[in-house]
Amino acid sequence: SVDKAGPWKDRVCGEKGLRCRHCEGRFLIKGKSHGRWFPSSAKNLGQTTTMNSIVKHASNCPHVPKEVKDAMASLLHSSS
Repeated sequence: SVDKAGPWKDRVCGEKGLRCRHCEGRFLIKGKSHGRWFPSSAKNLGQTTTMNSIVKHASNCPHVPKEVKDAMASLLHSSS
């Protein structure tokens, strides 16, 4: 599908990116789609802001199973 608004409105169909496998990037907050990321390079994929965005999405997305959220929280807690 092609987004008509929001941060992906200028993306070209077929552009490579990531999306949440649980909500397929269709999780809406205040009418805006979340759960999709389009880093400009492989290097940017590992940046803290991108990773924090993915973790935040997975923590809040109602489609991510509880066991996945619990495992992620355990990993985050053990790394701090």
